[in-house]
Amino acid sequence: MSDRGIVDTSAVVQAYRGKAGAPTFASPSEALLAYAGAFAEKDLEFIRSAISEETLLELPMVKPCRLLGESEIFSAHSETFKSISSAAFELHSPIEKGSLAIAEGVLKVSRAGKEETHPLGIVAETNNGKLKRVSLYFDARHYRLWSDKTIL
Repeated sequence: MSDRGIVDTSAVVQAYRGKAGAPTFASPSEALLAYAGAFAEKDLEFIRSAISEETLLELPMVKPCRLLGESEIFSAHSETFKSISSAAFELHSPIEKGSLAIAEGVLKVSRAGKEETHPLGIVAETNNGKLKRVSLYFDARHYRLWSDKTIL
């Protein structure tokens, strides 16, 4: 992990909630952090408002792991949020280039009374102020193949 500080993702998503209408992100870093904050808060409506029909989400912890468009993304998040009691991203400040941002950190999940911590990298790409792509990359060295174990 880097020595960059941990970012408060809930503050980023709160800042966008205060604005009228669907969020238009000022940068891919803000989009990444707002998505992480909304995921941690299980805010389906914010996630829906931040994406479009062309948005691609790559989440290795759900099946199928490649989700395209509002319907698939909303449905997968809805099912995931039912299976976890809490989630929190602890992310270092993202690095940004053009329409892309990447951050490293951990995803802490509580499910069925069990706490799990998953080191990860997360990439967000924006187009016209909306999320175009979000991809999570887990450090799987401590796990068997993704198909062998459900993460969330």
